Amino acid sequence: MEKQLPWGKMYYQDGVFICDIAKGAHIDIAEMDIWADTAAEFSAGQPFTFLVNLSEMKSVSKEARRLKIYEDERLHIIAGAIQIKSVLSKMLANFFLQMNKIPSPVRMFNDREKALSWLAKLQNDEGA
Repeated sequence: MEKQLPWGKMYYQDGVFICDIAKGAHIDIAEMDIWADTAAEFSAGQPFTFLVNLSEMKSVSKEARRLKIYEDERLHIIAGAIQIKSVLSKMLANFFLQMNKIPSPVRMFNDREKALSWLAKLQNDEGA
């Protein structure tokens, strides 16, 4: 399953919902809503992990940072990984994490394979 949008690509692979945000993209509430809708559709109500690659993202709106996706009853999130590559992307990720008290484990990674390995371990521990 895959969905291509002007601001990024989303797909579901081995129980991981992956979102690669396009270079220079600005994320607002509409994009966050699409993320939640697509995650719910692709996971079909099953527990899942996610990886968001925001290493090329330009910015995220204040409103989008405050959106509580974790409270969406359609989403059963085991854990999340945020892929970063720069100080700016790390700042954006930290800002989002500070605004949202997320009940699932979320970590930042520079290396995509390490992020996927960590998520796979958590999926196996969860029995997903």
